[in-house]
Amino acid sequence: MSFTVEDFTDLVRLLEQYPEWRAQLRRLLLSEELLTLPERMAHLERLLEEQTEALRELRRTAEQHTQQLAEHTEELRELRRIAEEHTEQLREHTRLLGEHTEQLRELRRIAEELTLQVGALERTVQVLANRLDKVAERGDRTIGMVLELRAERRLSSWLGRYVRGLRVRPPGEWEREFRDRLAPEAFDRILDADLLARGRLAADGQRDVWLVVEVSHVIDARDVARAVEWTLLLRRAGFLAIPVVLGAAVSGEAQEAIEREGVFVVQADLDRVHAEGWEQARARWVA
Repeated sequence: MSFTVEDFTDLVRLLEQYPEWRAQLRRLLLSEELLTLPERMAHLERLLEEQTEALRELRRTAEQHTQQLAEHTEELRELRRIAEEHTEQLREHTRLLGEHTEQLRELRRIAEELTLQVGALERTVQVLANRLDKVAERGDRTIGMVLELRAERRLSSWLGRYVRGLRVRPPGEWEREFRDRLAPEAFDRILDADLLARGRLAADGQRDVWLVVEVSHVIDARDVARAVEWTLLLRRAGFLAIPVVLGAAVSGEAQEAIEREGVFVVQADLDRVHAEGWEQARARWVA
């Protein structure tokens, strides 16, 4: 049986009247691949749209990353510039540190030389101080000897208002008066006195009195103690005696001892003579 044009026209008209037949006809005429092609194309279109959206998102992300990369690149350039500046500063600081280290070595060397020089200077000063002490000590002894010689010649004039007929001698020249009345130890100790003077008290003109004189350039507490000790030795032997210290100056400690012990003081130098404390000494040792 042949299929004519009229039959095809009738088929087309029927398919237009009954659309559901079209699907059945397509299943009969088309392969499975062709039948599913629209669905597959729709699926592909959806996938394409999704991929397109993903590409857009990737493009936006890439643009953001590009922007960030550009910013980071600029920051990196700035950091590199700062690092180069710091490196240059570090080089300069290293150079200055080297110079300062060299200067410190030089200062240390100079300090060591100065330390050696100061040490030598201190030793020299100490030597000079020792020599000055010796010179001062010799000067004191010399002045003391001059005062002693002067006092031996002039004491009778200086103290004439207190003691009449005063005779001044070194202790050894009074040996006859003391030898028999003093113990050997006491006699030997009296010989250490600088001067002994004998006279009569001007107040009554009758009683003999001995002045035990210690002479020193600067009178100190030891000079006062020696004069008192020698005076006590004479008094124990029955002599009427008064301690006297004679010098150009009196130390503070000596002044306290003088007032405490009632010692007669004669201050004498090349220009003047001044005596004080006679009444206190006479009241303490004679009355």
